[in-house]
Amino acid sequence: MAAVTMSVPGRKAPPRPGPVPEAAQPFLFTPRGPSAGGGPGSGTSPQVEWTARRLVWVPSELHGFEAAALRDEGEEEAEVELAESGRRLRLPRDQIQRMNPPKFSKAEDMAELTCLNEASVLHNLRERYYSGLIY
Repeated sequence: MAAVTMSVPGRKAPPRPGPVPEAAQPFLFTPRGPSAGGGPGSGTSPQVEWTARRLVWVPSELHGFEAAALRDEGEEEAEVELAESGRRLRLPRDQIQRMNPPKFSKAEDMAELTCLNEASVLHNLRERYYSGLIY
């Protein structure tokens, strides 16, 4: 069956879609397969890694807050391992803020965040800004 095309006087036909620019692909396509999560060939999703490592935010003079893995939790203090440097710190529990699961990355409505704290809000704003999702 042949396609039927109609033209309306005074209106232009919509432009034909071309190839998707490489810069736009991360926003349009979801990676699939065993290496779609925790790094090349890791076989773990970001959600599994987040659950296994119990990730949190700790105060940082340089970055405001820094990602860390919770290693040991006492009644008043907790030991964390910084994600970037691997350095271990003991901090009061009230300085540690919970990190949101990866499914909330770049959330448009921050009221949906499971852990609505200062560190999570700042991280979400930073992620959205660097991805060009400022509105």
